[in-house]
Amino acid sequence: REREREDMSKRKERENEERRSGVDGPPDAKQGRTAGQVITGKRSKSVSVEEVKKAIDRCLRLYLSEDEILFILKQKLEVEESFGALILAKLKEQNPAYFEAYLLRVRIKDQINAFNYLVSEQAQQMQRLSRAKAEWARTSSARVSSGSVDGRLANA
Repeated sequence: REREREDMSKRKERENEERRSGVDGPPDAKQGRTAGQVITGKRSKSVSVEEVKKAIDRCLRLYLSEDEILFILKQKLEVEESFGALILAKLKEQNPAYFEAYLLRVRIKDQINAFNYLVSEQAQQMQRLSRAKAEWARTSSARVSSGSVDGRLANA
């Protein structure tokens, strides 16, 4: 009994020390998953792998790039980039065909966005050109009606 008490007190001391130092403990056996430790300043918070996977899934539905996904994880869940990258790498490893097709869709999305940007820029340039032509036509017709152009022709 005395030995059991000593073991129990040592275990509690170790757990308290782990909590104070901010180090991850062993995988959570009750939930069957490991937890990532996220340290922000002096406070730390635990984020489960399942939470990170759900966030990645939401990002995949928006066709975000890998860098954008890692940025979102860091901003929203305060997950360190290395932890998010590890989860993403494991998901890619589990389903390489999906991610190959996904990356193709992301590239197509980026090309569509670039094309749409260029089309809108062209439309703005065309509007500017149209306004410049209209202004030039107005000033030319004003000079003709005032006789300044006619006077020059008559003197020639």
